[in-house]
Amino acid sequence: MLLLGSPSWSKQNFSTEEPETTIIDSIPFSERLIAGLIEHKSINEASGITASLSFPGHLWTHNDSGDEAKLFLMDDNGKHISEISINNATNRDWEDIASGVDPYTHKPYVMIADIGDNDAKFKFVTLYQVFEPDEIPMRDTILSVSKKWTIKYPDEQRDAETLMIDPVTHDLFILSKRDPEIFIYRVSFPYPIIDTIIAEKTATLPFTQIVAGDISQDGKEILIKNYESVYYFKRNQNETITDALQKCQLHYPTFVNLREKRFVFRKMVNPILR
Repeated sequence: MLLLGSPSWSKQNFSTEEPETTIIDSIPFSERLIAGLIEHKSINEASGITASLSFPGHLWTHNDSGDEAKLFLMDDNGKHISEISINNATNRDWEDIASGVDPYTHKPYVMIADIGDNDAKFKFVTLYQVFEPDEIPMRDTILSVSKKWTIKYPDEQRDAETLMIDPVTHDLFILSKRDPEIFIYRVSFPYPIIDTIIAEKTATLPFTQIVAGDISQDGKEILIKNYESVYYFKRNQNETITDALQKCQLHYPTFVNLREKRFVFRKMVNPILR
């Protein structure tokens, strides 16, 4: 099911339990809006979702591990548009997808994050950059990986389900999932042209089981969530993503159920997959 949440909740709807938050009246959220059902039957475990920057009103998603290397394009009511096979990629455990604009070509792309590792046994994770097509693909087609990055954490193997792209700096952020206090890992732009990139561990956060996150396209707002709560962060001018994530401004329980996993900024609307 595709759910949309748009701004206009009052502050009394939010939990004030740990972690501490600053409740501010200017950032309310509405009750959920059910936009529609995901139509395509092949989407059986949607593991990541991102708003298309080329085609407003459309979303990219993909299945979890066990599927072929492919993306699905749908509109923001869940109506199926097309199925896209991705050349030169492998779906070991795709857990997230994020949208960005290439600073060199100024073309929108999606970044597929093969970062799942339930048993923390893989030495490396992989990111795939795929440019969006020039026109909406109204039939099934093939796209190729533009660039592939092999990433290694600086400490040990981690399970992760969250990739975020900072639209201001183009830095990449991976948030670990299962640690009692999660870790933030950064790959700074420009990305090194080497076989294996060692990600930088920039901070820990007092959350666990983080399964989704996104940064607004102006870079000023951040959402992350686990199975129980959604956390909202406001980013000030000249502040880094890591700094902004140290100051949770809103904290409230998920409004679908404990297993809902994904959301994404769509301007000021946040689709959630269940």
